Amino acid sequence: MRISKGLTYFERALEFDPNCASALAGMADSYNLLGAGDYAVLQPSEAFQKQRTLRHVLEIDPSMANAHTALGWATMNYDWDLEAAEQHYLRSISLNPNYGLPIIGTQCYSPSKAILIGRLLK
Repeated sequence: MRISKGLTYFERALEFDPNCASALAGMADSYNLLGAGDYAVLQPSEAFQKQRTLRHVLEIDPSMANAHTALGWATMNYDWDLEAAEQHYLRSISLNPNYGLPIIGTQCYSPSKAILIGRLLK
């Protein structure tokens, strides 16, 4: 599976620089995919544990839109904390309005959907 191959590249990058925020965010995205939906090859609990170890990426670089999106996805799907997920998605959108994944993420839950879409359209 190509996601697994990508993980090996992220791991190699971290061997050279353990604080490489791009590699950490990429790994977080990968574990989100490997533990959910059509890509699920890991049990969600296993993917969650691996993904949780990467949450410090925002301490390294709080301005990474893709890191906020990855954490929003994990917060929504593993922690079931929709408000925190929404905050990550909104932060990601504010950092990079052209990055579409956080907008897709906001469509995955309904309680805040109407409010969030309204905020995005302002």
